[in-house]
Amino acid sequence: MANASTVHFDWKNHPVVVAALAAAGAFAFAITYIAPVYTTELQTDLRLLKKEVERLQSELNLQTDAAAAAKEKIKELTLANETAHKRLQKAELSGLYSSGSAYPVGLERIKIGDNINDIFKVYRPESIKKVDEESYEVSNEHTFFDKVTYYYDPKSPKSNIVQISLHASSVPFGGDDIVLEKLYGSIGRPTSNPEKGRYCWNLKQGVSAYIIFGGSYQLMDSQHYPRLWPQSGCVEKK
Repeated sequence: MANASTVHFDWKNHPVVVAALAAAGAFAFAITYIAPVYTTELQTDLRLLKKEVERLQSELNLQTDAAAAAKEKIKELTLANETAHKRLQKAELSGLYSSGSAYPVGLERIKIGDNINDIFKVYRPESIKKVDEESYEVSNEHTFFDKVTYYYDPKSPKSNIVQISLHASSVPFGGDDIVLEKLYGSIGRPTSNPEKGRYCWNLKQGVSAYIIFGGSYQLMDSQHYPRLWPQSGCVEKK
């Protein structure tokens, strides 16, 4: 009887086992060597990113501080400009009218009855704007009366100016009283004071002057008077 041969299973060299051991070794190598290196790199990247965020935040804070400082400086300069403008207004108001004249100093070259085209000989072209077929507006040629509107009669032979409306956009404290006081000193007491804050003077050559508190001062020929005037022209109140 033949002896049965003994079969020895070499499991260590089995392909499956060899592959498994190789994979396990690779995993162990990765855990032991590769993973720590990769983790270190990630930590380094995170630290760099954190520093970059901190740097950008610092720059943003500096920009915010600079913007706040600039805003405060603008506010300071704006206030200084307004103060200087008011001082200039007051200085100009002190010599607003020359003796005997109802025309403000600096605006006396154009008068009621003059040809409307004379404004182009006196004022800068960029300050003149045509409003309609009967009026032109002149801006920023006078510190106090910053808008002056000249109304004329286009049907008259010389396109004569019939009304001059002077408006002050920014009236300093007590400005109306100062204008009234200066007119008192220049052309005397008003012909009429029909309502509080409204005064008028009848002047030479058929011209009347009207002041309405709030920055409105008007010069007109005898045929015109303000729309909101409570009387028909500058009539002396009896």
